[in-house]
Amino acid sequence: MNSSTTLCAYEVSGSRVKLAGTTGSDMDGYGNVWVKRLRSPELTDELWLLVGGQAFGANGLNIRMRIYAYDSEKLATRWMPANVWGTFTVTVNPTSTLFWA
Repeated sequence: MNSSTTLCAYEVSGSRVKLAGTTGSDMDGYGNVWVKRLRSPELTDELWLLVGGQAFGANGLNIRMRIYAYDSEKLATRWMPANVWGTFTVTVNPTSTLFWA
């Protein structure tokens, strides 16, 4: 059994909806997927999303995270750290720097 997860962005034009982009297979196999919007005065032209998920294996809990940006035309990966084993907390400080511990 495996899971397949993707984020899709759509562009609305009148009464039509057009697929603008997807995140692909970045989160395939990961469960308990969560999405958080990142807000900052510097991010006025793009929507930024922090996405994370968990996978359980023989070595324990594995966490995968990505940051995607959507600029009204396409979805793009902005941050893709190495997967992390164990649990941790993500904090965003006022200068938009990410920390996890």
